[in-house]
Amino acid sequence: IDEFRPLIESWNKSPSLCAINALIMTTKQLIFRAIAAACVYCCLSSCSNSPVDVTFVVTGNDQMRFSQERFETTAPATVTIKFKNVGTMPKQSMGHNFVLLKKGAKTLEFAGRCLSGGATMENDFLPEAVRNDVLAHTKLLGPGEDAELTVKLDEAGSYPYLCTFVGHASL
Repeated sequence: IDEFRPLIESWNKSPSLCAINALIMTTKQLIFRAIAAACVYCCLSSCSNSPVDVTFVVTGNDQMRFSQERFETTAPATVTIKFKNVGTMPKQSMGHNFVLLKKGAKTLEFAGRCLSGGATMENDFLPEAVRNDVLAHTKLLGPGEDAELTVKLDEAGSYPYLCTFVGHASL
């Protein structure tokens, strides 16, 4: 910048050069503001509330564990869960389902209400008395079986999930 200082000072002494300098500076400011506005627009449009479609693949195993402890996406979103029982034990002793609960629900409390509400193999360990707290669920799956569920999430937040087969939610 110091090497250009004499040139800039000479421009300031000449009225016509001073006007050209002001025009150049004004044009640079306008271009900068236009670029800044375009960047803000692009950032806001990419962060908008446009719905997204996302798919997660989850497995349940004979150790009573899901392959994923949590999922993250933006809201609103249409979320598809592809769930598979990768275990080898029979459905009667180690079946698995995937139950997605409403935001803020407590999994252990919900599992307890399933038991006290009449959870059985016939109702996939998900009695009617508790289904109003469920956003989506799969049927109870035996070894090698898979199922898919899709749910639309309009709000950001934490949506817990569990397997309601007796004892699985406590692990």
